[in-house]
Amino acid sequence: MDKVDASVVLLKPAADGTGVIASGPVRAVCEAAGIKNVLTKVFKSHNPVNVVKATIGAVGKLRLERVIE
Repeated sequence: MDKVDASVVLLKPAADGTGVIASGPVRAVCEAAGIKNVLTKVFKSHNPVNVVKATIGAVGKLRLERVIE
């Protein structure tokens, strides 16, 4: 979860085959980053600029499966 101004974005790793469950700005960032399975939720402000910034911050905080193992 990451917060930029009033936008809060939550990203949760999902099981294989789930796909990217996200709104437009969040989906664009996740697909550009190569994330294939993720669940997302945007809280408070839905300003696209702040949502993209918060998403980039949240992607950096995701733990990759290969790092966990």
